[in-house]
Amino acid sequence: VASPGPTRILRVGKGPQFIAMSEGSGPDVFKPHVGFGVQGFRADQVMARLAEHGITGRKSDRGEILLDSPDGIEIGLQDVGYAGRD
Repeated sequence: VASPGPTRILRVGKGPQFIAMSEGSGPDVFKPHVGFGVQGFRADQVMARLAEHGITGRKSDRGEILLDSPDGIEIGLQDVGYAGRD
């Protein structure tokens, strides 16, 4: 388990899969989130491809692309090597 700030990262097996647990209060802390690793990830190319399909996303300060699903789950797209590191 690594702890970058108030978030605990629990590796699953040898990784890179992980579960992140955050402490705090308020709706942002408890927002469901799922992330997918993308082979050959290039944020600008992924953003352009999403836009071609009418999907808008935003870049996080960690370089991942975040999307909001209709049911309120935040979806993160990032390089396959991300694995919860800042």
